[in-house]
Amino acid sequence: MRDLGTAGELAVQKWCALSGITATKPGLDRYGWDLLFETTSIHDVKTARGLHESGIECKIQVKATDGITRTQPIELSNLRAMVTSSLPAFYLLLEFDSTSDPVNGYLLHIDETHCEKVLKRIREETVKPAGFRLNHSTMKLKFTNAMKISPLNGEGLMSAIANSIGTSQASYVINKQNMLRRIGYETGHFKVKFDINKKDIQQLVEMTLGTSASLPITNVKSFLTRFGITEELPELKSDTAVISVTSVEHDNEGIATFRNRKSGNCIVYSVKVYRAGFGNWAPPENRTIRLKGDRFSIDVYPHKNSFKIWFHDGDNSPADIKDLLKSYRFMQLMSDPKSVIMELGINGIAFKGSLGGEGFEGEFAYAIYVLESTLRIQQFFDVYDRILATPMEIESIAEQIISLSKFLYLPDTKIDMTVNFCVDIENKKILDAECIFPVSISYGGIQFVALYVLSGDLNNTIDGAYVLHARRRKLLYKTFFNSLDSKSSEVPLEVRRIATEYKSDIAVVDLSENFISPKIKN
Repeated sequence: MRDLGTAGELAVQKWCALSGITATKPGLDRYGWDLLFETTSIHDVKTARGLHESGIECKIQVKATDGITRTQPIELSNLRAMVTSSLPAFYLLLEFDSTSDPVNGYLLHIDETHCEKVLKRIREETVKPAGFRLNHSTMKLKFTNAMKISPLNGEGLMSAIANSIGTSQASYVINKQNMLRRIGYETGHFKVKFDINKKDIQQLVEMTLGTSASLPITNVKSFLTRFGITEELPELKSDTAVISVTSVEHDNEGIATFRNRKSGNCIVYSVKVYRAGFGNWAPPENRTIRLKGDRFSIDVYPHKNSFKIWFHDGDNSPADIKDLLKSYRFMQLMSDPKSVIMELGINGIAFKGSLGGEGFEGEFAYAIYVLESTLRIQQFFDVYDRILATPMEIESIAEQIISLSKFLYLPDTKIDMTVNFCVDIENKKILDAECIFPVSISYGGIQFVALYVLSGDLNNTIDGAYVLHARRRKLLYKTFFNSLDSKSSEVPLEVRRIATEYKSDIAVVDLSENFISPKIKN
């Protein structure tokens, strides 16, 4: 009787011997493979990329037949050993056709598709009520789509192997290990079940939308599903526990437009959309969708046909001045929500609805005026970058901001202001003079300074004391700098230098030692 198994192995070993390939048999015939192939590296060891690359190592099981049937039954224990090996694995089918040498050879690569089929079948076997023995069950491998060995020798065999592995053995092994850990797990493969008090359901829904909180839960059980078969995990099981939800990711991004149907005023925000709280796990009355902007969030309750707008940044939270202005304009718009239409665009789909409710209350017009004045100051100083300040900080210097903004934009020929100063020039009276002084303000860690020359009518009140009724002004210098690097009461050296170098035909009074905040009458 022909021993085709031995004949097949001997034929392959002969090929390897003639081609410089090392083919090693296992010590015991229980590892699922017949030969371990090893070749030298095809990479140039003198190169940086080839220095670390190894030669090819792979496991091959040889099957031999006298017929033309290209389907072979393989024991599941054998298949599992080949599938779970980190090394590349192959089945080699040799057709002898009743001759002493193989006439055809086919190499079947155990790739991801085969690994998935084998592990799925084994997973199904392991849950059968009657128990399982993998070495008593078989699975058919089809060689109809296998690579034909050409030429039928060691070089042809190694060429087919190399085509399957690629240029890097190390990369192949890493990819296979990752693949084995991944296959069979679908979305939602890990689940945790628990009981929660009914009054805490809404809080849990909001936690899945990103709200930081924790809740007590009971009867905690966890389950893992692979290839459609679920098992309970004993390591994550408890009678009581505390649940919190972290690292919540948004589901979509959209554009929310709020438009007053009477005036046409509108505010547009980019928002992140969170839909985890709208899942079937939540009772209909608790299902919530969250739209989150930079400083506010909107919770939409579809079942209740209602919504809630709330600001998650307080008066002590720094923000860019433009963003603050936009927030207050939004609050002003929402002071009359019954006149507002909201449009939400997500992935090219538009949702539209009318709003209602009581609306926000507050002195929004004054806050908007202050913030607009703040932006005018920044525009005057050519500031194009973001300046972060808190609403509380801006509120504390609101009147200074308004006065300085007005002063900076007054025409130079329409100045009407007074400057009081004292000089000691040894009994000499000043008949005419110009005053140099800086105006300044600081917020958001930035100090703004403008250096002016004022001229006009000079009056002497008492010895050494004068009042300049300024009618004209000229800007000498303007700048801004990080106030955290210098005391706000000090004038930078360049400001002092500009003041010192100023020349005039009349007396010059230098008041640049201290910053001044001008007072402008309304």
